[in-house]
Amino acid sequence: MGKIKIHKMEKIQEIKNVSSWNTSDGTTMYTFLMVLESGKTGEVNAKTNDRYSVGETVWITQSQSTNYGEKWKMSKKDPSENPYSNSGGGNASNNDNRDAQITASWAIGQALSARPELVEDLQALQKLAAQLMETRKNLISNE
Repeated sequence: MGKIKIHKMEKIQEIKNVSSWNTSDGTTMYTFLMVLESGKTGEVNAKTNDRYSVGETVWITQSQSTNYGEKWKMSKKDPSENPYSNSGGGNASNNDNRDAQITASWAIGQALSARPELVEDLQALQKLAAQLMETRKNLISNE
């Protein structure tokens, strides 16, 4: 039975701690039976026994039908708002924004590596980072 990736917002109505078990690396996992306000029922695993609470909004990110019922993967954050997610929720504009964020982070890191004292002067840091980004852009366009 296949896994289905989805991004469905739900609210937890009931939680029952079903069991705990250890992974092969010794991590304790907890299995919960959840009832959602939509009436759906399914199992979720978590690394802590207090990961979820009644009334909390969650997103079902993956659903799998098994012989024992539905098994879900959940997130407390909307996966479609994560620009680094490869879950299909992004689009070209998110990828462009992600590239700009990565470039800006790179430039700030390079500026601080070259001139660590700029941590105290954010305007000068921003100016140097902008110069580095412009230089990088010019180098790429001249290739």
